[in-house]
Amino acid sequence: MPQISLSRAPVASSPAPPRSAGKAAFWIAIFWALGLAALFFAGRGNDVGRLPELLVTFVSQFRGFDPGILRDSAFGGVIAILVVLSWIGIGDLMERLLDRFGGADRKCEAWHWAKACAWGAGASSLLWFFLGLAGCYTQPLAAGVLLVGLLLFAKAWGGRRLQASATEQLGLTGRLAFALVGATMLMASIASLAPPTAKDTLLYHIALPKVFLAARGLADVPNNIAQYYALGAEMNGVWAMLLGRLASARAGEAAFGATEFAYLPGLALAIYGWSRRLGYTRDTAWVAVALTICIPTVYVSASSGYNDMAFAVYLTIAIAAAAEFWQTPSRWSAADLGLAMGFALGVKLLALFLAAPLALMFLLRMRKGERSPIPGTSATAVLRAALLSAGLAIMLAAPWYVRNWARTGSPVYPFYSNLFGGRAPGWDKSRSLIDQVLNARYGGHPKSALDYLAVPVRVSLLAQPEIPRYFDGVLGISFLFALPFLFLLRSKNREPETGNSAPVYVALALAGGFFVFWLFSSEQLRYLLPVLPAVAVGIAGVASAPARRQRALLLATVAPGILVIGAWFLQQNPLPVLMGGESRQSFLERRVDHYRFYEAANQLLPANARLWLIDMRGDTYYLDRPYFFDFRIEHYTLMQLVRSSDSIAELNQQVRSRGISYVLARTDLLLDYATSPIVDDTRPREENERKLRLLRQFLLGSEVLKRDDHFVLFKVE
Repeated sequence: MPQISLSRAPVASSPAPPRSAGKAAFWIAIFWALGLAALFFAGRGNDVGRLPELLVTFVSQFRGFDPGILRDSAFGGVIAILVVLSWIGIGDLMERLLDRFGGADRKCEAWHWAKACAWGAGASSLLWFFLGLAGCYTQPLAAGVLLVGLLLFAKAWGGRRLQASATEQLGLTGRLAFALVGATMLMASIASLAPPTAKDTLLYHIALPKVFLAARGLADVPNNIAQYYALGAEMNGVWAMLLGRLASARAGEAAFGATEFAYLPGLALAIYGWSRRLGYTRDTAWVAVALTICIPTVYVSASSGYNDMAFAVYLTIAIAAAAEFWQTPSRWSAADLGLAMGFALGVKLLALFLAAPLALMFLLRMRKGERSPIPGTSATAVLRAALLSAGLAIMLAAPWYVRNWARTGSPVYPFYSNLFGGRAPGWDKSRSLIDQVLNARYGGHPKSALDYLAVPVRVSLLAQPEIPRYFDGVLGISFLFALPFLFLLRSKNREPETGNSAPVYVALALAGGFFVFWLFSSEQLRYLLPVLPAVAVGIAGVASAPARRQRALLLATVAPGILVIGAWFLQQNPLPVLMGGESRQSFLERRVDHYRFYEAANQLLPANARLWLIDMRGDTYYLDRPYFFDFRIEHYTLMQLVRSSDSIAELNQQVRSRGISYVLARTDLLLDYATSPIVDDTRPREENERKLRLLRQFLLGSEVLKRDDHFVLFKVE
């Protein structure tokens, strides 16, 4: 297979612009960056604005350490490292098997190891899926799989070490980018070892593996609809938890978080390897890495046990493979694309957002192949490669969706139940429609055409965590700053740093297609992250082509995001709890508002008592009592019961008939007329107030076990 050259292709000469014009453009770029930074910081009073205060608190919370707790934290980190080495060993074996397709490129070491790590992680997740079906979640088996992976890694590293493609010194810009990436990863790795506190992690990322390990396999988890999601990334967390529990439960918990974090360095390696494979200098490649890794929401996802980084790894490789296929169609790049898409679908159904752009790319390449005299690039050859890619993707993703189909009647359950059907306790068509409406509120609702057009500006400057209308995350200003460079590339016929624009255009087009689907679905920033590496690779090369100093300026726009990350790390302050200087209970009480109520439920409620959680996020990881909650629409059952009851006796009777004897609810939201889900704007105010009084009597008129300004735990009369 013809390879993409790693040397720079000659660029057609053009008249050099006057020095004064170039200097003026550079100063315009500086003012553009400063203006964006000023607007960005205007909304950062709750994090960057508190940096001095947070630094003082950070230092004051160090109060010694406990060797036992420090040992458990370190053991969890070591387990994660060993799991990653096993991924690489398994993935290298897969790469050697794929060599039989012909044309394997061994010129870019970083790209090879990035793919080996990704393939190994995907293969091991499938292995643990099937072991879960067989009820084989045991520690001896986990240790055996780890040993095999480590032996394969030793063989790969010792016998097949690759040679660097070129000797090149890292410049000042590259060293600064490397330092920023290293600082972000250090903070994220430390935070990932702490007891989990993120909402979705406590809801299902680690809550489901906890139940699976107790059942020694993939057990049914009543009420938790997230069990029907594809859980490819979480399967590796199950493996790590099994190994970590050889030391203690806390070590297993730390191993899970560190293993989910491990996808972040894998993503950095993939971005760097792809950039080098395209012919970028080391400095430019590290700038591309920094643009992605230093996004504040990337830090949150990597340090919180989420699966977004695993998803980003696979979509990054998929887009890179597609761009290579466009330039040089081959079975090798088609196989890479199929593997990446299959493993991505095993992490999130959201990978389908890339399916339509990829199908269009294959059709356009087939049309181009009709006129091509080069062997292997005909329309028929492209079609065969596309079918190979699609077949691999379907084969790798099928286990999750076939199992879901068999359990519920719909392969994509619980999504779009109104269209595809499916049935399971706790979810139906009505809730699915409500969920779609709730997802549409991300990015603001209702949206006008102007709102959609302004999304790049709004998501860069106004985004805030935990606020749906502000995209539930923070992006930073780098991508908005770089947009003019992308338009400049096309309008001025400038080439990226490699002198070859085709792969860059294809990657940006695929990312743009994904963006369009994201724009008209749920505008959660986390869902956009997986295609940002492709955009970063494109803009890093483009910004470096006209002038080297623009690359340095582009890197400088990362600084606002780094400050946000630093503030968030200081707010969390995970170091004391990892070292034993702060108790686990103290850490969780300051990070999870209702943790003390879960502790009270664990201590005060009978072992067989069934607890109803209302507007408590459904994060049941720290709850050791049987429970019931409504997934996503957390007050759905409460609304039905209150609206159908005319007295407190009738309401209590309906609750008790469901086997519920205790309730834990968030009262500040439920009892406020402005926010209560009981209030129906289509009904008279008197009727709403009557129902609200009934709800207040239910929540506060029974035998209260624990209460504060936000939550109440009580026994149902």
